[in-house]
Amino acid sequence: MRKGAAFPTAWLGLVLAAIQSPALADGSKTPEDRVLFNRDVRPILSDTCFHCHGFDKTSRKAGLRLDLREEAVRETKNGVVPIVPGDPSKSAILERVFSTDPDEVMPPPKAHKDLTPVQKE
Repeated sequence: MRKGAAFPTAWLGLVLAAIQSPALADGSKTPEDRVLFNRDVRPILSDTCFHCHGFDKTSRKAGLRLDLREEAVRETKNGVVPIVPGDPSKSAILERVFSTDPDEVMPPPKAHKDLTPVQKE
């Protein structure tokens, strides 16, 4: 883990797999309770990440594309896997989002696109 990174591993599962939450008393979930990727997660990524990690290759940073799943889960040239489905603790994106190191945190401070605690959850 990178210096200054401290994060709840549940966040990535929620973001990446759109895990359903919260569960009802009987363990089931209603459609309204489910976190849906396109409804709940994609807008956050679109607003805070896609400018530098989206479809436009002229503005893409670090060769990382997060708008396509197959790209987001692929190992980078540096040997880093941005998103490891099913294993948030090995996902570099979480380290970056929860880092307190200004040189590591994403989105970077100069982007003026800070994630709120609710967005992180």
